[in-house]
Amino acid sequence: MPVRRKTLVILVVTVSALVGILYLVSRTFLLSRFTDIEREAVRQDVDRSSAALSADLDAMDELALDNSSWDAAYSYMGHPTPGFIASAFGQAPAGAFVTQHDDFLLFVSLSGAIVGDKNFGPSSGKYASVLQEMRARLAPDSPLVHGLLLTRPLHGILMLSGRPVLFAARPVLPSTGQGTSRGALVVGRFFNEGEIRRLAQQTHLKLSFLAVSDSLPSDVNLALGHLRSSGSAFVQPLDRSTIAGYALVPDIYGHPALILKTEVPRAIYQEGRLSVLHFAAALLLAGIVFGGIVQLLLEKSLVSPLAVLNASVEQIAAGVDQSNASVRSGRDELAMLGNAVHRMIDAVHRSEEQRNQIEARYRVFMNNLPAIAAIKDEAGRFVYFNAPLARTFGLDLQSFEKPIEPTWLPAHTIEQIRSHEQEVRQLLRPMEFEEIVPKPDGAEHYWLTLRFPLTEADGRILIGMVAIDITERKRAEAELSLAREKAELALRTKAEFLADVSHEIRAPINGVIGMTDLALESGPSPEQREYLEVVKSSARTLLSLFNDIIDFSKLDAGTLDFENIDFSLRGAVESIIRSLAPAARENKIELSSRIDDAVPDAIRGDPTRLRQVLVNLLQLGLKLTQFGEIVLSADAEMQTEEEIVLHFCVRMAAEGVALPNIGAQAGKSDGAHGAGPWLGRPGLSVVIAARLAELMGGRIWAETQPGHGSSYNFNARFELLSPYSDAGRPASMSQLHDRRVMVADDNPTNRKILAEMLQTWRMRPTVAAGGAETLLELERAREQGVPFSLAILDSRMPDMDGFRLAEKIRHDPRLAGTKILLLTSAGLRGDAARCRDLGIQAYLPKPVAAADLLDAIRRVLGKAASEGDGPSFLVTRHSLREARRRLKILIAEDNAVDRTLAVRLLEKRGYTVETVETGRAVLQALERDSFDAILMDIQMPELDGLQATVAIRDHERITGIHVPIIAMTAYAMSGDRERCLAAGMDRYIPKPLNVQHLYQTIDEISASTPSLV
Repeated sequence: MPVRRKTLVILVVTVSALVGILYLVSRTFLLSRFTDIEREAVRQDVDRSSAALSADLDAMDELALDNSSWDAAYSYMGHPTPGFIASAFGQAPAGAFVTQHDDFLLFVSLSGAIVGDKNFGPSSGKYASVLQEMRARLAPDSPLVHGLLLTRPLHGILMLSGRPVLFAARPVLPSTGQGTSRGALVVGRFFNEGEIRRLAQQTHLKLSFLAVSDSLPSDVNLALGHLRSSGSAFVQPLDRSTIAGYALVPDIYGHPALILKTEVPRAIYQEGRLSVLHFAAALLLAGIVFGGIVQLLLEKSLVSPLAVLNASVEQIAAGVDQSNASVRSGRDELAMLGNAVHRMIDAVHRSEEQRNQIEARYRVFMNNLPAIAAIKDEAGRFVYFNAPLARTFGLDLQSFEKPIEPTWLPAHTIEQIRSHEQEVRQLLRPMEFEEIVPKPDGAEHYWLTLRFPLTEADGRILIGMVAIDITERKRAEAELSLAREKAELALRTKAEFLADVSHEIRAPINGVIGMTDLALESGPSPEQREYLEVVKSSARTLLSLFNDIIDFSKLDAGTLDFENIDFSLRGAVESIIRSLAPAARENKIELSSRIDDAVPDAIRGDPTRLRQVLVNLLQLGLKLTQFGEIVLSADAEMQTEEEIVLHFCVRMAAEGVALPNIGAQAGKSDGAHGAGPWLGRPGLSVVIAARLAELMGGRIWAETQPGHGSSYNFNARFELLSPYSDAGRPASMSQLHDRRVMVADDNPTNRKILAEMLQTWRMRPTVAAGGAETLLELERAREQGVPFSLAILDSRMPDMDGFRLAEKIRHDPRLAGTKILLLTSAGLRGDAARCRDLGIQAYLPKPVAAADLLDAIRRVLGKAASEGDGPSFLVTRHSLREARRRLKILIAEDNAVDRTLAVRLLEKRGYTVETVETGRAVLQALERDSFDAILMDIQMPELDGLQATVAIRDHERITGIHVPIIAMTAYAMSGDRERCLAAGMDRYIPKPLNVQHLYQTIDEISASTPSLV
């Protein structure tokens, strides 16, 4: 068949098939889209019809509500009068019920009896039958009366004798809405053909409502099945001209009562069919035009030139040697083809020359490559290698004509290489290996080898290889690794030495501080108390100096550990200010803090290191400041969703000194305004603070403004977390009595101090010197039926440390009820996370203060707010400080000495304290602020403590907020306690104040009052 005819046939078939396919696709998708639009429109019509019916019911319900909340109707239900309904609900045309087209109303008592009724409809007989059936529906045990007795409004469809009635019922209540329902007002309207026509006119739709119980047409029966299974509107076409939508209308009981049927002309569907036909006609016309144009273009540009070209090629094939012929002139196809052949021959010659040049460059490149390279076949033989490989292994590169075996390599080396090549063949990707391949002299060399697959044209897979000698690098790495191991061993040795020194020195300091605390609580004389306070202060100063030395050593060795725990920023800052406030007051310096409101309170980091840096900066400021104020401020320098960089600034009136930045020289200008004059070396603590700042992701710098004072600045990076959570309600002191406690510590002094503290709190301690003895005591107590409630473990013991001992306790299900509190004299990074993993409830540093230990024990043995097994998080000294910080206590005391003593005792425990001197000042303080508790002296000017308490309790009857009040009195008269409690006070404390009694009383109030911690 000629090309021209083939082209025509292919074009006709292609155009016909394309038109047919496009028509079928358009009919399938376009018509289905019109059908979907039609169904969605019908569903909207059904929803609109249902909404119109619901609007009628809502209007009837609003009318019933207006009349049921009428005081006259409420009185009528209490005392029915014959003429009330006629006078109140007449048949005047302007009446509300007539306007709403309602047919009847009923007043129904709570027992279901019809107290009164009124007919607005035109048919009294029809109404009489309705009234009779309504009486049957209003039986006392019927669901309808049950709904009325519950004083619950009802409205919806009610089926009476198979006829639907629009129904609304509202409880009869006074117009105020308060009081007890006396019955219900029932309004009804027959849902007849007139109502349906009115709805049809309102919605401009053809509507019909069919009772579910009636015999239904086939299309409605089919729709009913779908409606009952799916519950949503159902749409189906009745014929090509009409489509119908159906919806179920429930009665007031929620049962299907009516089927709403909406019939809509299929205008959208008809429009879709017409659009499809128009589209098909347009496609056919476009196909014919397109086919003609394509045939014309093919004839002109391809078929005719091809015929001419065919004739010319036949002439060339007849024996004309074009290789020696001259280039023909002209623009005919034969001349162009001949010229193209000559150009092709010239291009082949040029390509051959270029290929030779490329091969020469390739050989030069490969033979001068600073690496050995080769190609191997599937049998592991070399089919190519470069000059460096030939020189390395003594091969003759010039005589290389066929694949050769690597016989110069040992057998085990060949097996290793073949396994690597097989791995590359299986994975079909480049892979890197470190291989040991000896040279001909027998010396082993390390090679970094890259092997990669090469696929030839016939499908064979060859393996390419490039390798460099890394023997010197491996030797250097081995020497570096050995040096690193030696350095790490030295660092570990130094860290272990520091930990041992810390443990050994802290133990006697702990003994000094602990015994001093016990001596102070034994009631010494004023002179002895002064001596003991000096001893205690000196011991703490020694401990602080020792901590600085240890920290500096760890910084120098790079072994300083940082905790990553949750804490309250504001609580940490407030505790720092409180701890330095006495020193500031002695120097007559105002010390305060300010934290920007935008700074979140709950952060994660190391509060101990943060406190260390800030305390060092504040102490340096106190040394240099002679007057005025020192303000510690904190602002957000940078914040993301996960972390925040905080900028702390210690601003004072004095001229500052240049703080040591890492890499900066003393006295060098630093900061925006330059550093102040160098007044001497800053001290070890500030040097440590500067190093700590760097390790916390920040730095320390000083700024000075002449005449305006100086500021010391510090920034650090912290993680963000959810708001700080409370540890739950602590146990009361009475709950600690007779609780058995296991104390495990290898230091006898520490055991004695802890045992005496626990006995002071009326607990029953048992001491042990090691882990094995502790486990034996725990097992013996369990067998005797008196298990230990708490185990206090030292983290560093020679035979078994505290962590290992805690792990053994936790893994023994028989000891599961024993809570664990861990004490450590040398905390390490990750200790908190390790405690949580082992189920340890509390973690405190040594030497531990008696107040911290008592609070931790109470929280460990207490009940959590939402659980019954105590706190679900780790209790640390930071969480204890945060819990105490939340208590704000008002002290009402006119005696300056007693007031100062109470303030010192409460601030020492971490509480926020405010003082007043008169009973009237107490009332004024409560007006401007809120407090968690009040310490109230009985004898005060203006208003005494009893009068102020009565006034507070009278005000609380209005507010509903109870503030605990603790009475303080120096009198011990008979009935004094009873008078205080009768006035509304919660507790009674005699003077002089007993420290433990004061703390215990506040703890008991905090444990029993929900508003306190």
